[in-house]
Amino acid sequence: MSALNQIREKDFLEFMSLRESQFIEKPNIWLEELLNYESYQAEGDVLPWSKSHDLIQFRPGEVTLWGGINGHGKSLIVNQAILHWMASGAKAVVASLEMKPRDTLHRMLLQTGMSQNPTNADKTKFITWLTDKLWIYDQLDQVPFDRIIGMVHYAAQELGAKHIVIDSLMKCGIKDDDYNGQKEFLDHLCWAAKSDNCHIHLVVHMRKRASENDRPGKFDVYGSSAITNLVDQLVIIHRNKEKEEKGGSECDASLYVAKNRHGGTEGGIKLWFAEGFLQFNQSSKWQDMRVEI
Repeated sequence: MSALNQIREKDFLEFMSLRESQFIEKPNIWLEELLNYESYQAEGDVLPWSKSHDLIQFRPGEVTLWGGINGHGKSLIVNQAILHWMASGAKAVVASLEMKPRDTLHRMLLQTGMSQNPTNADKTKFITWLTDKLWIYDQLDQVPFDRIIGMVHYAAQELGAKHIVIDSLMKCGIKDDDYNGQKEFLDHLCWAAKSDNCHIHLVVHMRKRASENDRPGKFDVYGSSAITNLVDQLVIIHRNKEKEEKGGSECDASLYVAKNRHGGTEGGIKLWFAEGFLQFNQSSKWQDMRVEI
C-alpha cells in the first residue's frame, strides 16, 4: 500500500470515527428507562380474552407475526383484536391485501356482535363508529414493500395509528424464494415500528404439513428464517380439525405464543368459535363479546 493510500485510509477512518462517535453514550442516559422497564413490559395492549393477558401484550415499537395454516382463522383473530383495541380508544390501519375492503368490513361488523343479520341501520352505525378509528389501505394483490413501508409511516405519523395490520407477507411484492428480499423487508418493518412508535401485525403463511391436525411451530413459517428471527412475537392460530371431523367437546381452536422476546412467556389458550358472529371465545359457554359502538 502506497503512502498516499495510507493517508487516504487514515482520513477516511477519522471521518467514520467522528460520524459514529455521536452514537456512543454513557449508560446513565438510559437510567430512567431502566428504572421503568417493568412498567414498559406491562404497558402493551391485551387481547380480548383474559386468559391471554399474562401471556402476551402488544407494545409500540414491536412487530408481531400471526401465523397459521391457510383457513385456520388468523385474519379473523387479528380483526377481533383490532375491534377490541379500537373500543378502548386505539386507532388502526388495516392493509388486507387478499380481501376487498367491503368484505373485511362485513366480517368486522359481524364480529362486533350487534347482529348475525345486520340491517342497513346497523351498517351505517358501524361505519359511523369507525370514523377516525379505522382506516383501510385500499390495495389488493401484490404491493411493492417500499410502498408498504411508506403506508406504515403515513398511518403512524399522520393518522396516529397505534396498530397496523399487513395481511399478508406473500402480497408484499417479494418472491417466495427471495430470502434476502424477505430479510430486507423484515428489517425495514422492524425499523418502521420502532421509528414510528407503532405496533405492526404481519400475517404469514405456514409450510404444508402432512396433516392439518398437527399444529405448526415457529420453524414452520413459510420463507426465510429471518422472518421469525427479526420480529418480537409470533402467534400461531390452529383450528381443531379433528373435532370438526369427528365431533366432541374439545376447543375449536388454539392461540399459541411461539415467540415472545420481551415478555419472555410462551404458551397458549383454548378458544371456541361462535360462527354466527365470527367470534372466538375463551369458553365453551357463550360469552358476550359484543363491542360497544
